[in-house]
Amino acid sequence: MTSSRRTGATDSEVVSTYGTGHDYTTGDIAAWEVDTDITLTSGFHRFSISSVSGTRFNIGEALTFTGSGATADFMGTNLARTKMFVNNVSGVPAAGDAIAAAGSGGSATLDSVDSTNTGITFVLEIYDTEDHLQSNVSIGVAVTSTSFFRIIRPAAGEGHDGTRNNGANFAVVGSDSLDNVLFADENFISFQDLIVTKTTSSVSEQSTGIGWSSAGADNGDVVGCIIYDVLATGAGVCAGIVIKGSSTFVINCIISGSEDDNFSYFGADSGENGNFYNCTSFSSGDKGFNLSGTGIGRCKNCLSDDNTADEDFDNSAASWGSGSVNNSSSDSTADEGGLDAGTARVDQDVKFVNQAGDNFLLDSNDDAGLYHGADLSGDSGFPFDDDILGNTIANWSIGAHSPEFKLPAQRIINHAPVRASFY
Repeated sequence: MTSSRRTGATDSEVVSTYGTGHDYTTGDIAAWEVDTDITLTSGFHRFSISSVSGTRFNIGEALTFTGSGATADFMGTNLARTKMFVNNVSGVPAAGDAIAAAGSGGSATLDSVDSTNTGITFVLEIYDTEDHLQSNVSIGVAVTSTSFFRIIRPAAGEGHDGTRNNGANFAVVGSDSLDNVLFADENFISFQDLIVTKTTSSVSEQSTGIGWSSAGADNGDVVGCIIYDVLATGAGVCAGIVIKGSSTFVINCIISGSEDDNFSYFGADSGENGNFYNCTSFSSGDKGFNLSGTGIGRCKNCLSDDNTADEDFDNSAASWGSGSVNNSSSDSTADEGGLDAGTARVDQDVKFVNQAGDNFLLDSNDDAGLYHGADLSGDSGFPFDDDILGNTIANWSIGAHSPEFKLPAQRIINHAPVRASFY
């Protein structure tokens, strides 16, 4: 199985928890973001410490070790942490060196040092402990790579069931200072299996459920997320998700009810590319999938239905890139503007499990997307073989859900032998 959900190396994920009774609580998701902002100036140094309680960590600056047995101040540190990560370290501390936390009245013993520069993946795991989380955050500043990046995802057992009715849910009522619920402003960020909604009360605000920086936010992904009802009470422009940058992927996501576009990609440069794979759009106020700018946008296995004011797939500002295959629309646009006509399904009547109950998984009687998808397990950009529920895909569908329905057993009718009569 090739999961669409990225993880860090087995021994390099540093996990913090978010929700009532956990490391970080409602309102201070930005504190986690600051805690994990690391500038890799001359290599990454990882320190494990013992003799402390809790499971949190912090960032320190300019630690200096002079040799075995040396001590150093760890400014601004809370000793109720079990891991500490620092940069700009001079000298190489040895196991057993003492670390004194300035102003906290305690110390901890250094167990091990890892300065192999392999990188650390910081993970924030969300617990569904409240009706919704009134938090928003911009993820930026940290220097990232293929081996060091940040992930926000539900904790084990806390994810959604393919609908917005349960799971790790961010619901924000905003103002001009809160343009996005989640915003990517660094490379390699990954948002996974989250539920996001936002209502803005400002007439001037442009708001998105998940937004993207126009520069410095490449190689990121949004996987398995459900975004719904991104709305404005005034004149603000509101979209479900707007991605930018290059090698950005949105996979296995469902967006419904955005005031404007549900899915949108803006590529500022012709060398950039943004990609929507196995996504479902329902009932946007404008476009289901929108493309603008000079970058290359692609849709593969995407399903768009009932977009009230405009097209399911819009290509008025730019044409979709090659490889945009196996898309389905309730209007005539799934085979237009660069979308592959030979594999497209147009003017379709999508059957969801329970549209009125906000369940946009495919019904067993659907023919708009069910089992009409392309196999992306060997895709050159982002290979995967699971759907929004994390289930391995045996028969690929168009949209975020590729279910396996058991066919009814074949009826076998035994006929009595027919005797021929001759006259």
